[in-house]
Amino acid sequence: MQLVNFEIISVGKPHWENGYVYALDACKILKEAGFLFHYLIIGDSHDMELQYQIHDLELTDQVTLMGQKSLEFIKNKIQYANLFLQPSIKEGISDFVLQAIALETMVLTTDCGKVDEMIFNGTTGFIVPIRNTKAIAECIIEIQSLSEEKKSDIKRDALKTLKKQNKESRP
Repeated sequence: MQLVNFEIISVGKPHWENGYVYALDACKILKEAGFLFHYLIIGDSHDMELQYQIHDLELTDQVTLMGQKSLEFIKNKIQYANLFLQPSIKEGISDFVLQAIALETMVLTTDCGKVDEMIFNGTTGFIVPIRNTKAIAECIIEIQSLSEEKKSDIKRDALKTLKKQNKESRP
């Protein structure tokens, strides 16, 4: 039984490539399922399309849009979130995904770009198909239901993978 909000964060400008419309549709599925969560999108709090979608889906209590913030502020928010969500349609692995891994925050991303070089589904994070709101929602519920031991294992393995790839990329 879920007793507290599951904190989800995304970082980036509200460009169509970032896939926030699909993340918000997934939030509607979560809300309808009775899942307690808060979703913070840091990047631009004045995007009218996202504001309209949040209002239209009745997610004003669950979703917050925040303007651009300092890297230190963002890192703090990522570190204390339960999940970093990258719902992108057309992006490789973002610096913020790498930052989330370094901060030992669970990552859920879509299968765009080269994310599969860092995220191995179920081992170092989670990957769902692009534009698949149902898969995003189901994966978030699955992640929340994992044992603390399993969550720690995934975050630890992600950090090991990040460190290994950083060593291999150095001259």
